[in-house]
Amino acid sequence: MHKEILTKEQLHYFILNEHFSFKEISNRARQIYQNYYNEKLFREQLSYFEDLDHSEEICYQGKELQDDEIKKYLQNIAIEEFK
Repeated sequence: MHKEILTKEQLHYFILNEHFSFKEISNRARQIYQNYYNEKLFREQLSYFEDLDHSEEICYQGKELQDDEIKKYLQNIAIEEFK
């Protein structure tokens, strides 16, 4: 039995692509964390890929995604308000 392990980037991709918009997540984070939440930092975190870990195989249940596809999607989400 394969254990499904997602990287941080894959998790962000699936949450933003299939469940919640950036605005919904940002608004909820602002409600919860108030002045401690920083939208700019959140946007920066979505487009930071230096700590990618490929040490474990990922078993996809649906469509297999390439790292470049995930990176491009998250980078677009991070800058979408500024386009």
